[in-house]
Amino acid sequence: MLVVAGTIISAAVPSGNMNGKYSVSSGARMDVPFNDDYASKGNEYFDVYSPEIATTYGENFWTDMGLNPLPDHIVQRFAGKVLAITGYEQDQVLVEPAGKPGVNPDKDVSVPINWAYNHHYEGYMVGTHAELERVEPDPNNWADHGGPNAPAKWVATDKPGAPQGFPTSQYFSEGNGGESRKSFHGYPTGYAQLIHSPTQWHITPMQIDTRKRECGVTAASIKNCTKFEHWLEPKQAR
Repeated sequence: MLVVAGTIISAAVPSGNMNGKYSVSSGARMDVPFNDDYASKGNEYFDVYSPEIATTYGENFWTDMGLNPLPDHIVQRFAGKVLAITGYEQDQVLVEPAGKPGVNPDKDVSVPINWAYNHHYEGYMVGTHAELERVEPDPNNWADHGGPNAPAKWVATDKPGAPQGFPTSQYFSEGNGGESRKSFHGYPTGYAQLIHSPTQWHITPMQIDTRKRECGVTAASIKNCTKFEHWLEPKQAR
């Protein structure tokens, strides 16, 4: 069984990038001059972890992971105020001890791309004055992907009496697959996603377990089978 936790950086303490330097393209030009260092721009950050993800080989993990609290110091700092999110970073990590994300962040080990393929993810951040509602698909709405057989979706809505003028929730969605860790998710100078009194975050990852078990699935196995190797195959696929 492969046990991982996902972590996303949003915005509160000066630091460099989680995933190192990013290669930025412009049209057909690669590695164009671009300042991708959040800290050099005066940005701050905080970490949030998803609950544990445990999968078996070939499993497609596409699961709602519920509402999770933001760090207390962030909730207190921005109570009644507006947080400006200028970018974020994402990683899939093995944690120590297993099942305790965030206890020893210095011992987090990034999961290799050939272990668990991150197809996409959808995340929300909600504040004191917002809530997530589970909405059943509308058969007459093309955006619901197939009508009555489509999965339900989450929609953030304002609570009665929500303050006006600033968003009470924000949505983050990426479909850039396994490359998401090395894709820059930042905004131009002067731009940000704003949220009033943030308190919780919510993520629905979709990732596929592709690690050959004979190669190992612990931090000590990172250097084993560094290239993708296929493993079990269902009879009907032959």
